[in-house]
Amino acid sequence: PSFQAALTSAAYSDSSSWHDFMGQITPKKLHFAIADGTGSSISHDTESAVALSFSTIVPAECVVFFRTASNEDGLRPSWRVAGIERQSSPAQAAGVHSHAVLQSIPRDSVFVAVVECKQKPGSRFPGQSDGLPEWAVAHSHILRGRTPPAAGPSGAVRIATLGDMGVRESETVRMRLQRLIRQGSVDLLYHVGDIGYADDYVDLDESEAAALQKISGGKPNEGDDIHTFVWDEWFELMSPILSSVTYMTCPGNHEVSCAGSQGASAPLSPVFDADCLSYDVNFTVYNARFRMPSKETRGVDNMWYSFEAGPVHFAVISTETDFEGSPSGDTMFGGGLVAWLDHDLRSVNRSRTPWIVVTGHRPVYSSL
Repeated sequence: PSFQAALTSAAYSDSSSWHDFMGQITPKKLHFAIADGTGSSISHDTESAVALSFSTIVPAECVVFFRTASNEDGLRPSWRVAGIERQSSPAQAAGVHSHAVLQSIPRDSVFVAVVECKQKPGSRFPGQSDGLPEWAVAHSHILRGRTPPAAGPSGAVRIATLGDMGVRESETVRMRLQRLIRQGSVDLLYHVGDIGYADDYVDLDESEAAALQKISGGKPNEGDDIHTFVWDEWFELMSPILSSVTYMTCPGNHEVSCAGSQGASAPLSPVFDADCLSYDVNFTVYNARFRMPSKETRGVDNMWYSFEAGPVHFAVISTETDFEGSPSGDTMFGGGLVAWLDHDLRSVNRSRTPWIVVTGHRPVYSSL
């Protein structure tokens, strides 16, 4: 059937209905991270696994088409296909966050990827009487990203480290990151916690709503989850950056929960705040939206894990949970953080990665 035939069917009586339905399954907010093992568990140095993440409004059947930008002889290689490894939807209002692992992509090279989604068989959107036709697929923009250098003692890695960012008043940071990427001066972004500051927006007053609307061109409808809305806005603003360079994260105290009616000034236990929606607590949003290599390095979710690039072994830890006296609970994720860190550091191959960087959001020592 033709595009026009679909629009004139009973289910799609006008083009706005068609675009509304297709928009529900259009993949957006693309970003990618390293998905390799480290130390003795990695079997190769020159190729990498990449975790590609994206979001849709409703559950959809999706695949990722990807290839390297070119072969050594200058010819374009064939497209390969990756299925979805994990798809999570904390709640309908929070959207659906999907992750695919793209295997055997050379380190320090450019790769191209595009996500294709279609409606799940038998499912219906609100207000939809018939399912979308089989040929109706939605595509993401074309991601053109670069993997970081391979691990090795003689190489180097250029890192842009940032933290405590947020949505508002972060334009200068975004401009600087974009400039570094255009100049080819950065191999990976390392965000050491406090990413979107969504917990600062517990309730939007008129001025705050206007500020967000100016940034995004839209605003949450009455009754929407503002916490989710601000997370979405952060991804929209960062999209040109996250589609270009490897992005690794670390949990901070502003990823714990929505912080309820007390806002970000609440005591350091907002995980128990009754005003937060169930999917806005316990780092649920943070763990749903990103896919760090914890599976490959025996870590837990996006809370602690390790990765390698150039001469550096990076160990990412949570300074919020899972150690004695931690701010948000000693055993929130099983309490195994300290044992994992001890094992991870003992397993580092120092002839391969002579440098070790351990990262947590809060400082180990502070004079303040």
